[in-house]
Amino acid sequence: MFAVLGGREYAGRPVRENGTVLVRSGAVVNPDPSRFTWNERVGEWHARLPATELDRLYQANTYATYRGHRVNITAVDDTGSATVYFADRDGSWAEENGFAQVDKYVWLRQVPVWELREVYECQSDLLFPVAGQRPRAGLFATVGGREYRAESLPDRGVITLVSDAAANPDPELFEAGAGGRWRAEVLVEQCERLDEVTTHGLYRGHECQVVAIEADGATGLYYLGPDKSRAARDGFVQTEPGVWARTVDVFDVARLWERHTDLLFAATYGTA
Repeated sequence: MFAVLGGREYAGRPVRENGTVLVRSGAVVNPDPSRFTWNERVGEWHARLPATELDRLYQANTYATYRGHRVNITAVDDTGSATVYFADRDGSWAEENGFAQVDKYVWLRQVPVWELREVYECQSDLLFPVAGQRPRAGLFATVGGREYRAESLPDRGVITLVSDAAANPDPELFEAGAGGRWRAEVLVEQCERLDEVTTHGLYRGHECQVVAIEADGATGLYYLGPDKSRAARDGFVQTEPGVWARTVDVFDVARLWERHTDLLFAATYGTA
């Protein structure tokens, strides 16, 4: 579980006893002396904060396609070996592809990371929705531990970042730009992450992209399932070829999450 505080990401978990969130940092220097204190027992900086002080609190799982089937990635080591598991009632495919059964419906194996395809991270936001922040869509880059919106895909190895913050978020990177926005041009190599982000949810069992949540709770959806006849039966209307849309109440949408497609994955780990 991860907590985002002041634009920086930390490990975090809810504390049930008092309703706060324990935010943890392994940094050498105290990241925020006004909030964090040193925990000698575990060798970390700790802060106990109300959830309302956080930008985000989310759980993350990473998925990929391996030989045509979706698997969950639990670890990647320094040699490029990924630990993945496959969960399904039918284990015949897993057995045929070298997985070892570790539970009734769970199979595990090590695979070369470059054999994985369509890698993405599912971030289930525990504070969703936060007014003015959700749902998000577009490109987001992490530089110096902070996440910024990217204006477009990289061009010749350079990417443009933008920020609407009142104060310059990083004077070493950003300059004042048109329209009152802060702008920065950085090399892709400076990015710790570069993700294409879309927000998803479930409506009547269908996976949908969430494109807007209005102040009155009206929520715009795009149908992502394979069966377009089911979309029509459940009130989706075709707005253009291949696109089925519907507006529903936000409380009728279940399991809201962000899908982060890692655009630097192939550059980091290579391909087969």
